[in-house]
Amino acid sequence: AVAFCAAEGKRLPTEAEWERAARGGTEKGMFPWGDRPIMAKDARYNSSEPIAVCSKERNRYGLCDMIGNVWEWTADWYSRTYYTDAKDVTDNPKGPDQGIYRVLRGGSWFDQPPLFLMVSYRSWARPAERSATIGFRCAKGF
Repeated sequence: AVAFCAAEGKRLPTEAEWERAARGGTEKGMFPWGDRPIMAKDARYNSSEPIAVCSKERNRYGLCDMIGNVWEWTADWYSRTYYTDAKDVTDNPKGPDQGIYRVLRGGSWFDQPPLFLMVSYRSWARPAERSATIGFRCAKGF
């Protein structure tokens, strides 16, 4: 994922960038669509495979499939206690400087709702892990 993004002149988003993009302008909402209850049209879950890209509605930023198609890699290392331990967490935290796992966001078609559908939900995997439930999207700029 890192090499692909770099070849395109891009990079993986930080965890904070990913969450902001997933919220699509709904800064306080629990879900990409705000706080309205979950409906079938919102995400793909408990299924046998991912759906075609952008089969679901786009958010206010024009992004699609932020929740419930595949987990997405971010550039940040994972720490379960980062947000409670960090003294200098800002509006755009960069996460720990090192780790064993990288942060995944967004949930996948294989997972059970509603927890992973929340834009704040975090998961993790070793950087070399491969799975039909994990993908990525690139961010612009360095």
